[in-house]
Amino acid sequence: MSSSLTKPNEIEAITALAAKSFARVLSTEQRERPRGSLRRYRFESRSEALSAAPEDLSWSIMGELEDSEPGSFAILWERMKEVARDELESGQRAAAVACGQDSPLNRARFLVLREKYIDEWQPRNVLESQLIDAICQAQTIREYWMKLATERVATECMVERFTIELHGKRREHIIDGTESAREAREEAERWDRVFLRSIRALRDLRRYAAAVIVNNQGGQVNVATDQSQQTNAVKRIEKKKR
Repeated sequence: MSSSLTKPNEIEAITALAAKSFARVLSTEQRERPRGSLRRYRFESRSEALSAAPEDLSWSIMGELEDSEPGSFAILWERMKEVARDELESGQRAAAVACGQDSPLNRARFLVLREKYIDEWQPRNVLESQLIDAICQAQTIREYWMKLATERVATECMVERFTIELHGKRREHIIDGTESAREAREEAERWDRVFLRSIRALRDLRRYAAAVIVNNQGGQVNVATDQSQQTNAVKRIEKKKR
């Protein structure tokens, strides 16, 4: 990948940020670790860094490789942006926010849900794509809190049943599982409102899309939306006979 694709001003800004970050890391490690035991994570070459997971690269690593192999910083930075672009377009970025890394099945559920919305809405631009991601995130998080509320109520019932069987009476109010279930329900309701607002935003974006009107000669009016659907209206003008 050519480093010429990188904007010069962007590299300058990112390099300055990397230098400041590396300086903070060194300062912290020198304070917290004994002298002579400073730990440094290294890659032996640029090719090794390019084959590593992007999460394993840090500002300090990129700076060290730039010192040993000039031009490495720009190349690695372009790779970072390529990975970030792929994450955005594939939905992995949105999925990481809503699902985390805990379960492959939850990640698959999110991406399948996203595919369904994309098939249905056919997003026309990045704004509509981002709204679909927001809808899927809100729905996923809402379902998480709904499930948690149900589980907390079920746990509370089991504890209450066990207490009655053991002591012959209901327990004193010590642990309020009902309160935690209520909090989970409130979170589910809050994310349901976020879900509905995101849907309305996407709907309104489609509904109020600006129309382009072109008046042509001969009384013909072309009305086109940004979906390139054009309607022609012809106005007939009758000449008055004198």
